[in-house]
Amino acid sequence: MNFRNLLFAIFTSLLIVSGCTSKKDFKTDVDTKLKPWTNLEFYNDPSNFQFAIVSDRHGGMRRGIFEKGIEKINLIMPEFVMCVGDLISGYTTDTAEIAQQWDEVNQIISDLKMPFFYLPGNHDITNKVMQKEWEKRYGKRYYSFNYKNVLFLVLDSNDDEEFNLTREQTDFVLKTLKENEDVRWTYLFMHHPIWTYDTGGRFQEIQTALQNRKHSVIAGHEHRYRHEEINNANYYVLATTGAGSALLGEAFGQFDHISWITMTNNGPVMANLKLDGILPHDVATAKNREMAELLIANSKMDHLIVCSSDKKFTNGKLALRFKNPSETDMILNLNFYHHHQLQIEIPENEIKIPAGSEKQIEIPFHSTKPLDYDKIDLICTEWEIKYDGSENQNFALQGKSQFAVQPASPLQSTQF
Repeated sequence: MNFRNLLFAIFTSLLIVSGCTSKKDFKTDVDTKLKPWTNLEFYNDPSNFQFAIVSDRHGGMRRGIFEKGIEKINLIMPEFVMCVGDLISGYTTDTAEIAQQWDEVNQIISDLKMPFFYLPGNHDITNKVMQKEWEKRYGKRYYSFNYKNVLFLVLDSNDDEEFNLTREQTDFVLKTLKENEDVRWTYLFMHHPIWTYDTGGRFQEIQTALQNRKHSVIAGHEHRYRHEEINNANYYVLATTGAGSALLGEAFGQFDHISWITMTNNGPVMANLKLDGILPHDVATAKNREMAELLIANSKMDHLIVCSSDKKFTNGKLALRFKNPSETDMILNLNFYHHHQLQIEIPENEIKIPAGSEKQIEIPFHSTKPLDYDKIDLICTEWEIKYDGSENQNFALQGKSQFAVQPASPLQSTQF
């Protein structure tokens, strides 16, 4: 490199470090002294980056969830993706079955637009046969890499049946840490949360080597989220990305998620993104809007109650009217609460409202003795109205409605 090129490289580096490039790239027609923004310190430091983590797929896999996670990752575009293992079912020595399992998950992972880093869980390496199959596909079972001066250590916590870490792997970690003393952060990824296990003192050796450096430790396996602080460092056990879970909710640590980490000059910022909270740009289209408005209109439960013409009530019917001009069948479910004064003829569980049609549903009811209208309790129902077909599973409304039993006027009777 000649002297002129060297000066240019130094000048460019100084611009990047100082953050001047963000202001230089910004153009505006605002020329007043006061500006309609807070500042121009754009968050675009080139040393910062984002990566995502997927958690356990197997161990009671719920089909389709991991695929959904991969799809959502492509929407938020991290620079790369880490995992904490248990990608396949495992627990077999049949090499053909092992190959089929890896082919299945790798087909899903191949949809990612960014690098994916593998890590072995107990489902991925259950025995020596599966260990050889792993090495045949991915080479190393434990390894490290450095990205933008951040060290990533990817461990194999299945390495020793008794201690979870062999002496060889422990020495590898200690050596790697020593060779990367000047990194700005260190991540340890593993499947089992072996800091809670008896590792014969080996993981404690690693913790001792980590105690004077900034670091985070991330595992999976338990299918239940947990965070704790150990030696001034954050330790995480992730929940699931499709593995078995009762999905009791955030407070119970049971939910499907992607972890999203932004690496900053002050350390990592971690967020957990629930899969249902990441939506594509076409989540609601013009066609969706039309279908949604039809459900909303029908949810108003357009109705009429026609009762006996006597001064006291003995019998009547509730008439509900629905319109479905769409190209898709609607399904209505009605669940009437028990009524202490009336016997209600309960309709069928699922009532179809065919595409391009109107439908009137009549629900007869009666009393065993004449009743004063002003003393009859409301008729109450829970309902759900939705579009038919699994592709329309998000098109559903639920609610409760109450109907007063009162004699209808002749004018009302002609409205239906």
